[in-house]
Amino acid sequence: MSDKVKLTVQLTKSESNLMWYYTINVSEEVAQPFIDGLDRRVICTLPDGDHFHCALFASKQGGYNILLNKQRRDRLGLRTGSVFEIILEKDTTKYGSAMSDEFAAVLEQDEDGGTIFHGLTPGKQRALIYFSDNVKSSDIKIRRALVVMRHLSESEGDLDYKRLSTLIKEANQSAKLK
Repeated sequence: MSDKVKLTVQLTKSESNLMWYYTINVSEEVAQPFIDGLDRRVICTLPDGDHFHCALFASKQGGYNILLNKQRRDRLGLRTGSVFEIILEKDTTKYGSAMSDEFAAVLEQDEDGGTIFHGLTPGKQRALIYFSDNVKSSDIKIRRALVVMRHLSESEGDLDYKRLSTLIKEANQSAKLK
């Protein structure tokens, strides 16, 4: 298998009883070389060069799907039925997601939080990385990473995302007061 595969795909809208979402379908033949046991992580590059870490989800219609969020669809002007090209490559990052230098530094410095973080499932690790890194400001990334590590230590790894959001809001308020 080459490192990258370029595909022409079509955006589809899927519906379930709980929600609707937009997907890119990838055939079984194309997806199979990227799958290693339970690891189905890939990096998807869009026509504008934006790339994102994602998973190949088995489709009831056959093959696999990649979820495409509203922000990316809107930026590219994609609607149901839009045809466009993507590039897929195997995600070989440690966590199946990009991690900022800020999060990595806080993770390295907080021994207790780091130990708990590494004991979490890969999905929870990715969720916390995303939660911390989904901002542009380096200062805010550091503040969020510190709050994440504190929450992990205080909760002993029993994640409460609602509580984590509250702690982030409190940290933001404290930062504004300084």
